Amino acid sequence: MDATPNTPGHQRRRWKARELALLGTMSDHEVARRIGCGLSHVWQKRTSLDIPAYVPPLDRPDPYQQESPEPREPTDAKPGTMEKLQVLAARAERGEALTHPKDENVFRRSPVTSRRLAEMVITPATEDDDDE
Repeated sequence: MDATPNTPGHQRRRWKARELALLGTMSDHEVARRIGCGLSHVWQKRTSLDIPAYVPPLDRPDPYQQESPEPREPTDAKPGTMEKLQVLAARAERGEALTHPKDENVFRRSPVTSRRLAEMVITPATEDDDDE
């Protein structure tokens, strides 16, 4: 590697053709990991060559964008209450959308509500679950 003038201790990277061929075909982070250099070197080289950043293909649908059937009935439960969380958990179990157009209030994601919902829906496996 050649030393860059006026920058003591800094070394300029000589890019090999096979390394240059990776730019834009995967994330800059992955290129840096594969060729053993810093992320900033990869970004700087890719942008200096006007190579667009890698965008992963969307070959499978986003599960969060899929349409779910409307819930069977609306609820009067207030958002953030345990009653509403139980309604949401039941809807999630049935594979329904979390909100009904006639619900008391549209569910808005908040850290507390999401965490409480996750605690209700996602429970640790028990020994009895292994027998099934």
